Amino acid sequence: MQVVVRPMSEEDIEQVRTVGQRTWSDVASKDAGRKVRYPFRPREIIEAYRWKDPQGCLVAEENGVVVGSAFSHVWGGTGWIGPFEVLPEKQGHGIGTSLMQASESYLAKAGCGVMGLETMPYFLRNVHFYLRFGYTPKEMTFIMSGKELARESQECVRRLEIEDLGHCRERILELSRSMHPSLDLTNEVEMALNKKIGKCLVFEKRGRIGGLAVVHDFYPADADHASLRLMLVDSQSRFQKKIFEALLSACEHLVKEERRKRLFVRFSSTQSRVYPLLHERSYVLEGANIRMVKGRYAEKEGYSFAAWAG
Repeated sequence: MQVVVRPMSEEDIEQVRTVGQRTWSDVASKDAGRKVRYPFRPREIIEAYRWKDPQGCLVAEENGVVVGSAFSHVWGGTGWIGPFEVLPEKQGHGIGTSLMQASESYLAKAGCGVMGLETMPYFLRNVHFYLRFGYTPKEMTFIMSGKELARESQECVRRLEIEDLGHCRERILELSRSMHPSLDLTNEVEMALNKKIGKCLVFEKRGRIGGLAVVHDFYPADADHASLRLMLVDSQSRFQKKIFEALLSACEHLVKEERRKRLFVRFSSTQSRVYPLLHERSYVLEGANIRMVKGRYAEKEGYSFAAWAG
């Protein structure tokens, strides 16, 4: 049977949610040794990814049925792929290969000289798959969660609204490139605000933005959590730690106000200053993935991070 890989349409979204739910239920069941029913990915994040990279959101279709999907993300000269999912019974038949080739083609045409992704280290079949495509394990990414959330708002931190974005684009680009010269994360900020899947907080003093954070809080209320997806702190500032702690506290306060119980943070192990600070604030290590990269990529050590998994 012929499989066609094409851009995802709005009509595909429910099938894409089913592919993701069945794929991760299979992974979780094998890991737990018992049947596990994984939740469906919220429709809001799929729609947001399609808005941001409409030609980078792909489906593999067989006889009119979606059997796999992949999301590609352009961050300036760096791109990443994920989520990447194929129905369990369709794996091993070349569908993942077709999706990967199409994803890489999209990122290359968009000017991404570096491509990356994250995967679970114990899922050796996936690690092998990405190794075959030339991806190299570079570092771990840590997933931590905190429950002791700040109760007070923070001085110098304010909400960034969508109408303010035009005045801040250049500064967001500067902060992105202070983490890595190929990065441009303005589209992540714009996606969160435009599609209303999250909030952006900025640390501003004397009219200058020294850092920003993006929190995704679109999850259903019964999920009880939010996720800190992006943290950018000016690597040239003498007050990096202060900026980071003020932004983190403001994110925690936001989550607390929304009556959520936990804040998840995902960051690269190369940012060695972040883990001890989170540990001091009673954050707990929940998991770790491998970040795999094709091309030369090394983030400047500091307090900045961006999640490469969706």
